[in-house]
Amino acid sequence: MWTLSQHDAAAAIAFVIVVYVGWNVASSVVARRAVNKVLADQVIYEPPSLPVLGHTLELANNKDHLHDWFTENLWLQVDDQIEEVFKTHVNIFEKGPDIREIGYDFFGEGIVGVDGEKWRQQRRTASHLFSMNMLKDKMDAVVIEKSLQLRDVLAECARLNKPVSMKSLLSKLSSDVFTKIGFGVDLNGLGGDVDVEMEHSFIKAVETFGYVFQSRLQSPMWLWRLKKRFGLAEEGELRKAKKIVHDLVMEIMKKSITDKNAATSSKQEKDLIALFMDTMDSTADVMEVRDAVMNFFLAGKDTTTFSMSWMIVNMNRYPRVLDKIRAEINSNLPELVSGELEAPSMSDLQKLPYLEAAMRESLRLYMATVHRAPN
Repeated sequence: MWTLSQHDAAAAIAFVIVVYVGWNVASSVVARRAVNKVLADQVIYEPPSLPVLGHTLELANNKDHLHDWFTENLWLQVDDQIEEVFKTHVNIFEKGPDIREIGYDFFGEGIVGVDGEKWRQQRRTASHLFSMNMLKDKMDAVVIEKSLQLRDVLAECARLNKPVSMKSLLSKLSSDVFTKIGFGVDLNGLGGDVDVEMEHSFIKAVETFGYVFQSRLQSPMWLWRLKKRFGLAEEGELRKAKKIVHDLVMEIMKKSITDKNAATSSKQEKDLIALFMDTMDSTADVMEVRDAVMNFFLAGKDTTTFSMSWMIVNMNRYPRVLDKIRAEINSNLPELVSGELEAPSMSDLQKLPYLEAAMRESLRLYMATVHRAPN
């Protein structure tokens, strides 16, 4: 039997739902009017929209070719202009609250996910750390070690006349390099089967970060929030992935704190987490260190793979440039060609200006993640 108390409870729930829906509709209408005014003032084309849903259906229909569907974009390719947007006046070109909320579960309070004073503080810390000789030496050693391992893998594939996915190998290379520099952990992805993608739970979890972040960018805010609240679909996978990533990083940080207190960590052994821990005072939040190091990994791994892959593609597309690179190496680093030098150091690479110029041109033509989305 439907009791009075049940009736009151149902009425209260219905009232809350009506208020919630009404608030969202009103907020959507107000926000839409503000956006419409800006678009009208700037004479910018806007695709058809629906009440509440906005451009959701249009977005869903065009998700496979977003760059063609988007409105006109402004592309900057002059160094001074890029510096204005990403450094000098970064406070004007902020991510905004929506983008920060979308990215918070992935980047936390790290440099990729924050604006304003937090961004400036993170940048100062990162600039200081990356200028330290200790970190430069660590990076140099790890990159050389993993480059030689990649060379050996490719040599074995060549000996067997075996085709191999360079993008897959470069992804394993960047994963190995960034985890060893950042966390002091060697995943040894290059030591596995060349035909199998990396199966390490940490890398799988990071890959989940990538596609869930992309899904959020292409979904209405209310939809992914609802999925997150109840752990549905990809948001449920993200919840599990976050636990795997954060548990591993926190375990490494605990070890770093123990080593720091016991003074057992030598200078040569310091990874990025250890260096961050050294810069912290006793009141600092360890979560900030976790977020800072994870941002280093998330921002660097896939972009490095992407950039190296395009460099290889471009060298094959432009054999004239490849010939000049080879000639420069023969002339300026003959010991690398003869085998006396196994791998070039950072200082050796300074002798190869044409190679650097070719790499910079490849980066200019195929930029990894240099977008600033207005809010």
